[in-house]
Amino acid sequence: MADYPNHLIRTFDDILEKLGASGNRFERWCSDISGFLQSDTHAQYQEGLERLGQALGYSATRPKQQSAPDCRWRGVFGNTREVITFEAKIQDKDSREVSASDVGQAHNHVSSALTEYGNQGYSVRGTVVTHLTSLTPDAQASAGAIKVLSKATVDDLWRHLRVLLDLYRDRWSLYDIPTRMAAAQAITSRIPPTGWLVRALDNPERFITPETLMREWS
Repeated sequence: MADYPNHLIRTFDDILEKLGASGNRFERWCSDISGFLQSDTHAQYQEGLERLGQALGYSATRPKQQSAPDCRWRGVFGNTREVITFEAKIQDKDSREVSASDVGQAHNHVSSALTEYGNQGYSVRGTVVTHLTSLTPDAQASAGAIKVLSKATVDDLWRHLRVLLDLYRDRWSLYDIPTRMAAAQAITSRIPPTGWLVRALDNPERFITPETLMREWS
């Protein structure tokens, strides 16, 4: 298997070994992620991003230092290293557009990640995740490489991942290794190759649609 598919399968194994292939613990875990990613509460949404990143095989954290990103995903897949930063703009329902201040924060997160990880060979990408559907003119002018993900797009990624995890879980066995390998083979072709997220974020469009984000998933 290629680097990322192999890594994601191992992540699925870790999840199922912890939660079990049957029973309510797995369903509660999935339900919690779904709820967090639909929340309008900032802290809950941060937790949703963190858990989603972990389920995707990233080392996902919510850094606590001042001016830190709301969430950061860091991944090492073979020889490929990547960091994705997230600025969540999901609470202010009076706002109609992403502001230049929001974009500026996203740029700061990228700069911080580059300082910390750039000399280690990591590719760094920055995003704003929001319910908003447009940017103010000054935000658009200053956005540069920052990309915008809607909450619905992030939720779509989680729902797609959940389908694969369910398929794997249905065939998975804790102790029967051949059965586990067969379960992996059944979903491997549906997992994208290494670098899929960076390539999606490098798309020229400002708002990354579900179709763009999921282009390399089957």
